[in-house]
Amino acid sequence: MTFDRVDKVLLIHITSVCPEYTRRGLANRMTDVVLKEAKNRGYKLVVSESTSNYTQRSKIKNFGFENVFELHFNNDLTTATDIPEELRSHTKGCLLVKRLD
Repeated sequence: MTFDRVDKVLLIHITSVCPEYTRRGLANRMTDVVLKEAKNRGYKLVVSESTSNYTQRSKIKNFGFENVFELHFNNDLTTATDIPEELRSHTKGCLLVKRLD
């Protein structure tokens, strides 16, 4: 992705849903609402931080974000027994970008 000069960029910090409400599409609905509102307000670019593999795949597949940078964590959380299960999918941090045209 090339970046032309834009005057309005929206940053979505890490999106999170309480564990008892996961897998209901809430994060996708929040993302959808934010993207529509950003476009209505004239934003040209949306940047999203993400540490969840699930969220990264969802934003790329469902919303057309592009992964422009990733940082892999030193610890492998996927097999750690002392880490809550809902955090074990957090193996890297990604910076995702979507152009609003």
